[in-house]
Amino acid sequence: MSKPNSRMIKAVIFDMDGVLIDSERLYRDIFHQIFSKFGVDFQDNLFDELAGTTLERGGARKIIKKFGLNIDEFAFIELVHDLFEELSYDLKPRECVSEIIGQLKKMHIKLGVATSTIKEEALKRLKKANLCGLFDSMVFGDDVEKSKPDPDIYIECLKRLKVNCAESIVFEDSVNGVKSAVGAGIKCIIGVLHDRNNARSLIEAGAFFAEKPPEVFLRILRYLS
Repeated sequence: MSKPNSRMIKAVIFDMDGVLIDSERLYRDIFHQIFSKFGVDFQDNLFDELAGTTLERGGARKIIKKFGLNIDEFAFIELVHDLFEELSYDLKPRECVSEIIGQLKKMHIKLGVATSTIKEEALKRLKKANLCGLFDSMVFGDDVEKSKPDPDIYIECLKRLKVNCAESIVFEDSVNGVKSAVGAGIKCIIGVLHDRNNARSLIEAGAFFAEKPPEVFLRILRYLS
């Protein structure tokens, strides 16, 4: 992937879970807790496969079927959301997120969120992390027909921001998310690393590079300045 021209960049789009806020760790803990109630050992590699997808759009069904859980899809989703609400009292932005948002606003660069999480749940998390009201456009999992890795979320976000794919940078932390942005034609996709993903898989999926915060954000700020 060739390096984009910084002068062309008019928008930066963020995934939410694992990029803006450190919620992937909570989800992994929640799934382990739920599965222990059913006497099932939850495999972390399945969590990695599901990252960036939506429980309401087939993710829950896939988990229940794979492990033969004695619970219906809607009850499973409700259980996940209830546990998340219980455990996310100290939800915070990832390191340097607030700073990069502030700097990008000073540069008059449009800001977007493209998350597979449904609107009601996403807004709760953004509010807890004090990130509400900072973005020019937000697209949620229930705003589009197909969730990540399909490109619908990013196509819609580009449309609402009124920019094209060559004018945008995306921050993603999952393979499904990177594939979604690639499918939307976005060329500059930056992988955000944490303890539950790896640079190789993100780059193979189409990310330009991958690093941990704060450097991943600071590197883009230097590039755009």
